Amino acid sequence: VSEVFDSIGTNEIAREYVSAWSLNPVLVLLFCAVAPLMTIILFNFTTSRAASDFYFSVPKTRKSLYFSFFLSIITWIGIILAFSVGVPMVLSLILNKFLVFNVGSSLVFVLQLLVSCVYVIAACLIAISVTGTVFSNIVVALLLIFVPRLFILVIVNSGMNGLYYADAIETLPLLSYHINLPVGFVINAFFMGSFDLVEGAAPIIYTT
Repeated sequence: VSEVFDSIGTNEIAREYVSAWSLNPVLVLLFCAVAPLMTIILFNFTTSRAASDFYFSVPKTRKSLYFSFFLSIITWIGIILAFSVGVPMVLSLILNKFLVFNVGSSLVFVLQLLVSCVYVIAACLIAISVTGTVFSNIVVALLLIFVPRLFILVIVNSGMNGLYYADAIETLPLLSYHINLPVGFVINAFFMGSFDLVEGAAPIIYTT
């Protein structure tokens, strides 16, 4: 941005291309922290025997609470995304001589975040439905999210990569951990040193 304003006093004006990802990479915390924490906090009453018994004794209330809590999490995530993407977009329209907002890339990023959040919320809700404490909720949710993809990764790295006549990932893209957005991001961040989400429609469809 400093390069943009440094060029104002010169004859040449440099236009900076920005997107939701380049301006707000911290938004990945939505599915890494915000979505699971909100889910566990909102549904924490299921770890209490008295609250849980009352919840399961009233079918209509049970369904209403479930969907209202789920939709409230999605709503807050949507509000955060709308604000985080909307403000830079408005600024880029005002300062269109200096800033160009990449709408296509930003929409893909927003879709990836939404899909990843729903994926993590679903895993947390399944874990909450089969366990009774906060600690076991977290453990089971992590197992549901990571173990299937890690199992595939072990098979690919230990066996299929030894086949010299065909690359396993290129032959079957579903074997790549990148196609699962939350798992791919975490593995890239902690083991590859990369904090990027893989662009494209395939990861969005698969994670959904």
